[in-house]
Formats: sequence, structure tokens, C-alpha cells
Amino acid sequence: MNIINKLTLAHLKENKGRTIVTILGIIVSVAMITAVFVSVASFMRFMSDELLIEGGSYIAEVYNVTDEQLAYLRSREEVSNVGLNSVLDDDALLCVYDGSDNENYNVRHFYVGDLTNLEQMVTCEYDGTLPKNENEVMLEENLLKRNKMDVSVGDKVSLSGREYTVCGILHQNLPTACSEAIRGISADELKNVNAFVDLKKLDYHSMKVMEDILSKYEFQYSLNHDLLTANFNLEASSQLTEMIIPMAVIVLAVIMVASVMLIYNAFGMSLSERTRYLGMLASVGATKKQKQLSVYFEGFILGLIGIPMGIFFGIIGIYITLKAVGSKIVEISVLQSNAVEMTTVVPPLAIAGIVVIAALTIFISAFIPAKKASSITPIEALKQSKEIKVNAKKLRSSKLIRKIFGYEGELANKNIKCNGRKARVITASIAMSIVLFMSVNYFCDMFVQSNAEMSDIPYQCYVAISDVTQDSEMKKILSEATAVDDYYSVTFMYYQYGGKSDTDNLSTNQDITKKDNVTKSYSDLWSGVSCYVNYVDDEMFNKLCRDNGINSADYYKTDAPLDVKCVVLNNMTHTQSGAKVFTDGLKGCEIYKDSDNGIKNTVSGLVEYDSGNYLFSLNPASCISAYAPLSMYINAVNSMDEETAQNYCMIQYGVETVDHEKACEQLTDAVADSKLDCVSVFDNVEAFQTINTIVFVLQVFMYGFIALITLIAAANIINTISTGMALRKKEFAMIKSVGVTPKGFRKMIALESLFYGLKAIIVGVPISVLVCIGMNKTLGSSVIPYSPNLTLYLIVIAAVFLLVGITMLYGLNKSKKDSVIETLKQDIL
Repeated sequence: MNIINKLTLAHLKENKGRTIVTILGIIVSVAMITAVFVSVASFMRFMSDELLIEGGSYIAEVYNVTDEQLAYLRSREEVSNVGLNSVLDDDALLCVYDGSDNENYNVRHFYVGDLTNLEQMVTCEYDGTLPKNENEVMLEENLLKRNKMDVSVGDKVSLSGREYTVCGILHQNLPTACSEAIRGISADELKNVNAFVDLKKLDYHSMKVMEDILSKYEFQYSLNHDLLTANFNLEASSQLTEMIIPMAVIVLAVIMVASVMLIYNAFGMSLSERTRYLGMLASVGATKKQKQLSVYFEGFILGLIGIPMGIFFGIIGIYITLKAVGSKIVEISVLQSNAVEMTTVVPPLAIAGIVVIAALTIFISAFIPAKKASSITPIEALKQSKEIKVNAKKLRSSKLIRKIFGYEGELANKNIKCNGRKARVITASIAMSIVLFMSVNYFCDMFVQSNAEMSDIPYQCYVAISDVTQDSEMKKILSEATAVDDYYSVTFMYYQYGGKSDTDNLSTNQDITKKDNVTKSYSDLWSGVSCYVNYVDDEMFNKLCRDNGINSADYYKTDAPLDVKCVVLNNMTHTQSGAKVFTDGLKGCEIYKDSDNGIKNTVSGLVEYDSGNYLFSLNPASCISAYAPLSMYINAVNSMDEETAQNYCMIQYGVETVDHEKACEQLTDAVADSKLDCVSVFDNVEAFQTINTIVFVLQVFMYGFIALITLIAAANIINTISTGMALRKKEFAMIKSVGVTPKGFRKMIALESLFYGLKAIIVGVPISVLVCIGMNKTLGSSVIPYSPNLTLYLIVIAAVFLLVGITMLYGLNKSKKDSVIETLKQDIL
């Protein structure tokens, strides 16, 4: 080890406090980087395991394979299984139980495959064995219960005019959910088959391997993109990559910025401490490269300690977190069972990625101090001209400061100016901490809100009919169900605005979001806005009009049945204090355009938000909500031709109940005994629980992230201030030597804390607001204007003053023990 590296080690040992704080900063940042990698890897593994159970174990489905192609696929050593699924004609697909009286529920499809394919596709628990030929069949237990079939393994059953032996009972097999009966394949059916191909090794190379295999022939195939993505084949486009990877990249970028800010300040302060001896080394022949490498060597030593510890604590932290919320994550999965567990996964590639990013972060942090170290000359080291710059004009202090704070305030202000770069580093560090904390907090709030769009819907069950003429009969069933406390129409049509194409839903009138029709608060926020037109019970619509001084009778008069008048809620935040969205220019606009046959929904009035009205809870916040009478909707549908009416014929009812399970059971039984067709009954409580669980899990991760960022920001402030105080021992001794009293000295330090805090807040708060506004426009909700969290800003401002004050007072107390004479005699700054 050369002399410069030995001196660097000695310097680190001598300044244990700063070294420990810097190592802790590295540990926290590496732990956060580790948390991102490990949590993503663990979630991807969980998704992979779940997707195998949901969709079966295969990588590619190859269509209409020939005997030659099949032999080729089976000959490849990378392939583990090739299952065959028969492509049947429509007549052969029907699976009708001949012994049932209720034909509405019994038309299903056979799933037909060979034994290998059934082993791939049957992932649930089952009784009996898999079908080995075309005469054996497995039935879903739900099919048996629904049709009251008393069938056991080994029994004979007649389906679609054929007799089969029941070889097994399935317990909710998800890959074949559309087919409640599966059977083996016959020799004749092997002539027209699809091949399900699986690989021996499922990893991040699987997509390329499969594409190479399928490149020999002109195969027509589809890849299992979700399963590939869950195994880190990032080139496989899926919702997983679109959601998880960008989020991970953003979080990693924020962590790197926070870490660089902390570690850079540590190296900058270290350089200030070592300026004198680096200049001395230069005077005895040390080269620029040697001085530069001394800073990188310091970073290497700190990283050598901090990176392994950060990885260790990061893995431990994620392990504890997943233990705490893993069961919740399983609850919100499709399976909602113990079939798949959430485990902590640490792939070797993840460790390599963590080390690379952590090392890059330390290198970036040390780069500028290393460049500065290389340029230090003996003369500059002795003069310290770059550390302290004294200019008479610049040191002038405002008379107002002297008048308000006394000579101690003037002295404190001049000290900050005199300290030059050190003072700017302290101010910039505190300001960046404010920006970092507020922007990360706002980012996390946006992320949680974007995944919790559902409002507090007041009903627990949901019933839908597909024929408006059955409205009266359905209402009779609802009113007679003893478990139903209340019911009302929640029928709606969905539209999209904001300049997007009209490929989704129905054509929409984009003019509704013209700037003349919206208030200034919402003039720039119309990218992809959703609109719900709610067709509500007439009595509720009439009450809504009365509450807002509108004559409801005007909404039941029309010469054109398809022109259904509606009112629009002039609020999109669902809060009493929310800003108005629309101007009166909206009146007369049609929600649906270019329509000769569809419902136009002309806006005829605006209504104010009332938290006590359940109508305003029917749609998510951040959407346009319109309301029209249900009777006018039914009237419009009845006037349509049959083809057009298919787009509008559904009526939906919200059901309020204290016993949602009993209510759903009663309604399902009543509908089954009625002559109603295509009625659906849903239990919303389970869906609400899923939404709440998603928000809970997101909050655990996001606010855990905020807590760690807060640690970094606080450590950054403490490290910068405390090191700055330590470097000013000689300055303090000189101030004391000219007669400043202990009381005056303490006041001066307190005022310095105040000035540092004020300057940082003046810089940091506006920048943080601009950053948050930028995130709102780029990543956030397109229909909710940015609103600063004033309470949080006040808390942050108070925390800044508290941290700066406590740190400076701590440094002051340490300086009490220093002798003025001995300090002035020291050769170091």
C-alpha cells in the first residue's frame, strides 16, 4: 500500500464520526437498492408460480402442427414436454348434461388433450386420475353442484349423447376454467392438434431459446408472455413489464440521487479536511493521478464496508416485510389460496446488479471531489483560497439584520458569507433534502392513489340484467329478498375523453373538454379523462335536481327519445372544497357524438358535490360523473332497433345489505327459479377487500421507502452540519479571542442555524413544488390539479430548523472543551 493510501486510511480512522455517518449512508442506500431488486425478484417469482397454476405449464402454443413438426419439437433437447390439444369443430365442443332440467347453466365446452397436455393444464387438486383416452372424463365440482349431479369417480355419465367414465373430479382448475369437462384424445383427433411446448429450464433466456426452436419451420404460435416476463424475459411485452419495471427504474433513480447527494457531501467535506496535507503531498512530488486516486480509494474502502452490510440488511428488511405482508399479497391474487406462497428470492444476477449500481453511485459521488483533489497545489492548500473567500463588498450585511438580530446576527450572516463554498454546500444539502423528501412523498402518494381509484361504493352486492323489459320483474325479486335492505339503479355508460381515439367503448364528443367549457384550474388536465353517465332511479334524480334548484320536469320532456338530458357533477375530487371543473359553456354539449342511433346524453345542468348523497359515490374520483333518469334510458332503448339496443340493454342494480353472502344466495336462487334470462349476481365485498389490500401493500412499501429516504435526508443534514462545525474550530476560537461572550457566541450559532434553514427553505420549497407539479403532469392523474400538502410542508420546515439547530448546538457543546490558545496554535484548518 502506497503512502497516500495509508494517509487516507489514517484520515478515515481519525475522523470516525464522519466515516461512520458516511458508511451508514451507504448502508441505507445499498439496503434500499437491495430492497428494490429483491422485492421485484420475489414478486416476479410469486407471479411465475401463480401463472403456472392459473394458465398451465407451457411457454408456447403452436397451432396446427404436422407429424414432422411434432417430431422436430420433441427431438429438441431444450424441450421438456410437448402436449397435444385437439382442435374440435363447434358441434363437438358442446358438453350438455342430459339429466339436467335447467339448460341455462349446462352448455359448456370439452377440453380435449393427451395425457401430457392434461398434466400441463391440470394444476388444481383433484380426486381420481387424469383421462387417458377419449372415453374418460373429468368434471368440475362446480358443475356437479350447480346441476345437482350425484356423480363420483368411477361412475358413468351421459354428456352430449355419449357415455363417459368419470375418472376424476376437478376442484376449480383455472387453466381450463371455460371447460368444465375435460377428456382424453382419440387417435382420429391427433390429426388436427395444437402443441403446448414447455422447456426444461425456465429463466431469463427462455424466450430466445423458444424463438430459436420455432424458427426452423414457419410455425404459427403464441408465447406465454406473462409467464416469460415473470421469469425476467423483459423483452416479452406484458402488463408486468409495463407496470413493475418502470416503477423499479424510477425508484432506483430516486435512491441514486439521494445517495449521491449524501455521499458527495461526505467526500466534499473529507476533501476540505484533507486540503492541507494533499497540498503538502503535492509539494513533495505527488502527481495529480495519485491525489485523485486517494479520493477513489476512500470511496473503495467505504464501499467495501458499506455495500455488503447494505445488501445484508436490505435482504433482512425485505424478508421481514414479505413475512408481514406476504399473506396479504396472496389474498389479492387470483388464487387466494395457500397454493402459492410469497417467498424472498435473491438471484445471483440481482446481487451483481446491486453491487454494480452501488459502486456506480459511490463513483459518481466521488468523481467531482476527486477532480478537485487532483488540482490542489501547495500554494492553494496553504492559502485555502477556494475554501474561504473574503471580499469586503460581499461581506457587507444588511442594517436590517443588525437591527433585528443585533451584532450576533450580523456576525452570523457574515460568517455564512465568509465560509463561501462550505456554506453553499450546507445550504444546497439541506435544500436538496427538502426537495428529495417532498418529491418522493408526493410520488408515493400519487402511486397509492392511482391504485385506489375506487370510491367508497355504498352497495355490497351487484345485480345485472341484459334486457330492459325485465326491469319490473327484477325489482320484484329484489324487493322480496329478505336479506336485501335497499336497492337502486347503478346503470351506467362509460366514455373516454382527452384527444384519444374512439377505439374503446362508443364514439365520444371530444368537444366536451374544450377550454371554454372548463375552469382555469382544469384547463390543461385532459389527457385520457373517463366519463360515467349514470342512469339512476327517477326519484333519486328528482331529489338531486331539487337540491340544486333545477326543474326535474324538463328532463322528462323530449321529442327525440335518444336525446336523454343529463346533469353533470361539477366536481372531480369528491371533496367539499374541491375546485369547480366546468363553466356554463358545458350546457348543451352532447356526451355522445356522430349518433343517429345511440343515446346522445345532452348536458342540461350542473350540480354541486354533496358528501351525503350516495349518487356521488357511484363513480371513482377524478372522473366526469353525469346523471340521467332511468326511465328515459329505458324509453330510449325501447325506441332503438335490435342491433343498436344490444349496446344499451343492460340494467344494473346496487344492493345494500348487512349480510352480503345471504343476499347473493337468495337472489341467485330466486333468479334460477324465475324466467329471467342472463342475470348476473356479484358479491362486491370481496372485490372491495382486494382493493383495500392492494392499497395496504402499496402503502407498506411506499411509506417504508419514504422512511428510508427520510433517514438519508436527515443523515445528510447532520453529516454536513456536524462536519462543517468541526472544520470551524479555529474560526470559533478567533471569535472567542476578540471578546465575544459565551451568551453572544451561542446566540450567533443559533442565528446561523436560522439563516441556514431559511436559505435552504427559500430554495428547497419552490423547487420541490416545481418538481411535484412536473410529476403531476408527467406521471400523475390527468384530471386532478396539483395541490401542495401544506401540513407536510410545515412539518418539514419545522424539522429542518430542529435538525440544523440540534446539530449545530451539539457541535457547539463539543467546542466548549477546546482551548482557545491551543486551537489557534494548530496547523490544520
